[in-house]
Order: sequence, then C-alpha cells, then structure tokens
Amino acid sequence: MKSFGEKCKEAICGVEKLPGWDEPIREIDEFISQYDPDYKVDQIKEKFGGLRFYFSLSKDHSLDSKTIDEIYRFVSEKEEATMSICEQCGVDSKQQNRNMWISTLCDDCYEQRQKELNNG
Repeated sequence: MKSFGEKCKEAICGVEKLPGWDEPIREIDEFISQYDPDYKVDQIKEKFGGLRFYFSLSKDHSLDSKTIDEIYRFVSEKEEATMSICEQCGVDSKQQNRNMWISTLCDDCYEQRQKELNNG
C-alpha cells in the first residue's frame, strides 16, 4: 500500500497546496483507504471556493455498489464542508466572490494573497 504522499506524487493532474484543508483531505484519504488501500489520487484542487478530490478506485477492488456510493457520498460531504473553511489557514470562513474569483479565504489570508499577487 502506498502512502498518501506517494499517491499525490503520482496524481495525473496534480495536487494543489491547500493547507487549510489538510484535515478534510486526510479524512477523505483515510476513509477511501479503509475500503481500497490501492486507490489512486487523480487530482486535488480548489474550484469555485471548494475542495475537489478526484480519485480512481483500483482496478482489482471488490467493492459492491452500495460501498462505492458510500465512498462518493463521504467525499462529497467533505468537499461541501470546505466551503466554510479558509483554504489557507483552516479558520471558519465563507465563500466569497472577490475580483470575479470565487474562493474560500478568511480576510487575513485574502489580504496576504493580494499582497503576494501585487508584489509578484
């Protein structure tokens, strides 16, 4: 069984660094791994202010459709929960449309990102 870090390195479309969402990402990995330790991480990213965790079950899994549905439901619930957590620091936050970009950043992290963008 590969570690989560190894799975992320093999991700087809990459893994975005979202430190505020480390906990829900870890919970998703642990949940899927208990049913299919050899699942693959395809991509982890922020989209429209929420986490997107794309994965593929291993080809030789023996999961029934009820269990597969349970896995996808769990992932969806965790993705939805991130819409009220700052993606950078993990404090309670809310989705905001700032400069035509939907994100879930607290005010402090938003201001820090603006400074980085303006200085970069």
